[in-house]
Amino acid sequence: MKIDTRHKIKLASIAYRIVSLVRRSFGKSDDVIIKRGGILWDIDLHEGIDFSIFLLGGFEPRTLKLYKKLLGGRDGEIVIDIGAN
Repeated sequence: MKIDTRHKIKLASIAYRIVSLVRRSFGKSDDVIIKRGGILWDIDLHEGIDFSIFLLGGFEPRTLKLYKKLLGGRDGEIVIDIGAN
């Protein structure tokens, strides 16, 4: 089953509202520091890509592989991903 972009956006919007509401009910904000796939992320759940990382563990798998390759599994390394989004 293939979902068109308009419906994907609508579903993501509903999912964000639910997650945000639950987080707020526990006194938590949309600004989150989480670990996904061995990478520590500083994200804003209001942003679509950040929300995808929160729910799915990543965005752009090739980029994540490159981060891991460049960092060589060393703890404490920092990557600043500055892109069009």
